Amino acid sequence: MTGSRAQERFAGGSDSAEERRVGDLFALVSGRGRDLLLLHGLSANRTEWASLMPRLTDRYRLVAPDLAGRGASPASPGDRFRLGDETDRIVALFDELDLRSPIVVGHSHGAALAVALSAVRECGGLLLINPVSPWTRRPPVLDLLSLPAVRRVLLPFVRHYRRPLTRYILTRRVYADPRKATEETIRRYADTLDSGDKIDAILRVVADWRPSELESCAVPAETHVRLVTGRHDRRAPPKEVARWAARLGGPYDVLEECAHGVPEEAPDRVVQMILELDGAGQPGRTDRR
Repeated sequence: MTGSRAQERFAGGSDSAEERRVGDLFALVSGRGRDLLLLHGLSANRTEWASLMPRLTDRYRLVAPDLAGRGASPASPGDRFRLGDETDRIVALFDELDLRSPIVVGHSHGAALAVALSAVRECGGLLLINPVSPWTRRPPVLDLLSLPAVRRVLLPFVRHYRRPLTRYILTRRVYADPRKATEETIRRYADTLDSGDKIDAILRVVADWRPSELESCAVPAETHVRLVTGRHDRRAPPKEVARWAARLGGPYDVLEECAHGVPEEAPDRVVQMILELDGAGQPGRTDRR
C-alpha cells in the first residue's frame, strides 16, 4: 500500500505523510516532532499501528516500516530473517531517515528488534509490547519451513485459505475478544499474502525466527524501557514478561482485558505509555539484573 491510500489509512489524512523506501523497506513517515519508530510483529505489517498513528501525529514524527517480506516491503530470494539480519535493515532505515534518539515502540517480534537496535543506535526509550523474550517457545517443527520443497507444498494451501487462517490466528491467538477480528482487520492482514513470493517470504521469516538469540542482548543502562502485555496473552505471558522486565531493568504492566494484540486492543493505553516514556522517565525503574 503506497501513496494516498497509505496516508489516509495510517496517518489520519495528515498532509505530512509520505512513503519512503530504504533498501527493500517501505516506511510511512508522518507527523512532526520527536522521532518515534514503530516496529510491528513477526507476521504482521505496519497496519497494526493504524489506531495509534492519528493520535500521535501532532506530537511526533512517526516512522512505521513494513519489515522485509511483509506488507509493502519485498524480500529478495537470498534474504535472511535472523535477529541480526532484521536489525541491520532497521539500522539502515534509522540512519537514512536521520532518526535522533527516537522512542522505539515494538510489538512482539518488533519488541525483540527494539532491544537489539538499542545496542547499536541511541534510543530515547523503548516500549516493548507483548514482547518476545529469550524464553519464548519456538516449536522445532518450524525448522521444516527452511526447506524450499516444504514451502512449495504449503504455498497453494496458504494462498487459498489465507483469510480463514488469518481469522483463526486473530481470534484464537491474538485478541482476547474475538469480535476484534472484524472483516476489515482480517482483510488488511490476509490480503498482503496475495502472491507466491509474499507467502514464501513469510514462511522463511517464520523459519528463521529464533527468540533465544535475545539471550545475548541487553539494553544500555541509560535507555528507559517499559514492558506491557495482556493478562490473556499465551505468547508473551505475564510471568515471562515479568522475568524479561527484571533482566532489562524496567517496569511492566499487565492489561486485564487484552491478549497478544495490545496495540489494537488498547490503543489509548499505549498512547498514554508512550507519553509517559517521553516525559519524566519511567516510574518504578529498577536496577538491571
